[in-house]
Amino acid sequence: MREFARNLTEQLTESAATQPLRQGFGGHSMIAPLKRVLVQRPAPSAAPDDGVRFNYPHPANDALALAEHEIFTNILSEAGIEVIVRPAAPDGLLDSIFVYDSSYITDEGAILTRPGKAVRRPEVEIARQAYEELGIPIIGEIMEPGTLEGGDLCWLDQNVLAARSDAPNSVNE
Repeated sequence: MREFARNLTEQLTESAATQPLRQGFGGHSMIAPLKRVLVQRPAPSAAPDDGVRFNYPHPANDALALAEHEIFTNILSEAGIEVIVRPAAPDGLLDSIFVYDSSYITDEGAILTRPGKAVRRPEVEIARQAYEELGIPIIGEIMEPGTLEGGDLCWLDQNVLAARSDAPNSVNE
C-alpha cells in the first residue's frame, strides 16, 4: 500500500507540474498551493449532550474550539492565504465547522452534498447560502436517497474524482 501511495503521489506531482492551472475556484487540485479558503466559526453546543449526536468521545468544549479556530485561521493568514470566515452555524450544529463535507468545490463551482448523518444535513443549506453570497455558482447537488460528503472525495488528476468511504451510497456510484 505504501508503494502504491508513493507512486500515486509522484504521478500527481508530475501531472500538476505539467498541467496549466485552471482559472476558476481552484477546486480541481488537492496539491496546488492554497490561496483562498472558506472556514466557519465553531457552532456552540445547544445542550450538554450534543457531542453524543455527532459521536464525539467527550462533551464539546466550546471555548477551546473557538480558541483553536482562532489559532488555525491566524496560521493560514500568516501563510499568505486569504481566509474567508463565516459566522457560526446555529447552536448544536457542532460538525458544521467541517465546511469541506457539505459541498465540494470544482473549478466551475460548488456541488452540494447530502451527508449520510441526518444531523449534518442542515449544513448543506448553510453552504448554499455562503456560495450565493460569495457568487460561487452551484453546479450540482446530491439528492435523496443519495449520500456523499466532500471529505470523502479526492481529485486524482484534473479530470478524475474518486470517492471512498462509508458515507457515499450506491446511488452515487
